[in-house]
Amino acid sequence: MKDLHVDSKPLDLAGFIANNGTTPGCSAKLQFCKSNPCQNGGTCSVSWETFSCQCPLGFGGKDCSHVMTHAHRFLGNSALWWDLKNDVTISTPWYLGLVFRTRAREGTLLQAQAGQYTSLLFQVVSGQLVFSVTRGSTRPVRLKLDQVQVADGRWHDLQLELRDVRSGREMRYVATLRLDFGLF
Repeated sequence: MKDLHVDSKPLDLAGFIANNGTTPGCSAKLQFCKSNPCQNGGTCSVSWETFSCQCPLGFGGKDCSHVMTHAHRFLGNSALWWDLKNDVTISTPWYLGLVFRTRAREGTLLQAQAGQYTSLLFQVVSGQLVFSVTRGSTRPVRLKLDQVQVADGRWHDLQLELRDVRSGREMRYVATLRLDFGLF
């Protein structure tokens, strides 16, 4: 980026904006771990503009505060499924959370049928997360999160929010994905 102007004044992108302990061109690197944000014996590490916790077995979440009493383990060709029949009605907004870790570079994490004509699919493809939505016989719409490798053996937190947006008589569905608490 060059020739940036704010309020009709040129902005020097190589200069200091404020004395916040950074070098020109870098955002502040704050000591997020100083307040000990990781709970239940988690270990904190600082990264740019945030922190991450390595949680002990049985705990998860951004700060290790979520109890994970029954973590399931899958060994390459395992599968888990359940048929909700008509016991559950999916309505918007709809939220889905999944915490996973894998070293496999290819595989299906989750496949869900939403109604009679719509299916959602989370896959690991070439070590990266791919989200697909298929409606009826149309081609799937795919989103590849190529900023991070998820086949690294580390825990990853995946959140999906599905909501509807109305414009006059037309209604569309919007999916919002958050991987690792919005870091990617």
